Amino acid sequence: MDVYGHVLMGINAVICSVIVLRLITFERRTFQYSHSWVFSIVAYLFILSNAALVIRILTGNIAHIDWGCVVNNLFLCVGLLMMKGNIRPFLQKHFIHKEKPASFSQDRQQQ
Repeated sequence: MDVYGHVLMGINAVICSVIVLRLITFERRTFQYSHSWVFSIVAYLFILSNAALVIRILTGNIAHIDWGCVVNNLFLCVGLLMMKGNIRPFLQKHFIHKEKPASFSQDRQQQ
């Protein structure tokens, strides 16, 4: 493997380590959500997958990694840092559809 590949693996290992540390240090008490085991399981699986990736990089079990994976992990890392490690708003916003606000239905009725 060339130097470029080793640098990408090192960068990806650091990014995944930050993701793992941020999720592990998340304090649920600072947010006003009721506890949901679904989000806990998703966070746990996210921690495991990123930690496994770091371990595989450190032990040399990954032969190649491309820049797309690194950029994807970077965006996930930045998002988690901005949300202080809370994955619930991200999942609710993108996967759990809520009802439209009342103002939306009022605007549609006026037209």
